[in-house]
Amino acid sequence: MTPPISIVPRLARALLLTAAAALAGCSVGHRVDTAELLGSERPAAEPLTAAEAYPVPSRKVTSAWSDRAGAGDFQRVAEPAQDPGSWLVTDSRDGKPITENLYVKNPKGDVVLVRSTDHGERVISWFSPGLIVMPDRLEPHQTHRQTTTIRIYPIDDPDHVRDQGPVTQELTLESDQVVQTPMGPIPSRRVHVLFTADLGVAKVEKTSDLWFATRKKDPGLVANRSEEIAKALGLTVRNVRQFQVLEAP
Repeated sequence: MTPPISIVPRLARALLLTAAAALAGCSVGHRVDTAELLGSERPAAEPLTAAEAYPVPSRKVTSAWSDRAGAGDFQRVAEPAQDPGSWLVTDSRDGKPITENLYVKNPKGDVVLVRSTDHGERVISWFSPGLIVMPDRLEPHQTHRQTTTIRIYPIDDPDHVRDQGPVTQELTLESDQVVQTPMGPIPSRRVHVLFTADLGVAKVEKTSDLWFATRKKDPGLVANRSEEIAKALGLTVRNVRQFQVLEAP
């Protein structure tokens, strides 16, 4: 899935929303480094489809991830949701849920993030219309751009809008690259993502690179690298870099 997107609705609370992807994680306490895992790049030659990037799970699937932090047991569970063509992705660390994201496939075949729950910050966020995390077909060097609205509600008071504002996301299919994983080398396509949010006092910019497997036998997302900068009143209040790689599907 798409990597977690954190935004700061209020300076006083320094509230961080995880929305995602995408969804990536870390697992079993192993540290990884970008330079060790990424091979040489060449310009993307083939399109990437939503079905390849985000296969809809027909059953409950658990995967393990590793990251630079290497702290705790991080797992991701993808499972069918109640409505046809929808699924739920839950990230947890040491058995405790961190985020829960609801995805659907729209009539065009796009993969759309509808709702994100952040258990740490105790908020539920809705995108209206839903945030497209992968269009039905993304051509090489093509940029897909969307502007939508996010509304953030406290888990304990789901009828009260705490914060809201416009968000914009751009996805560009840039290159082909091999990712070294504990399962062996996986040929992948890299998608660059730029996400921005304007919540009044708080402004957020997050850049991400997502690597999706090109072989049908491999899972969709195999690695994620991101940097998030959040500012309030012009001052940087959060600057986080992450890199995660799939360890076991």
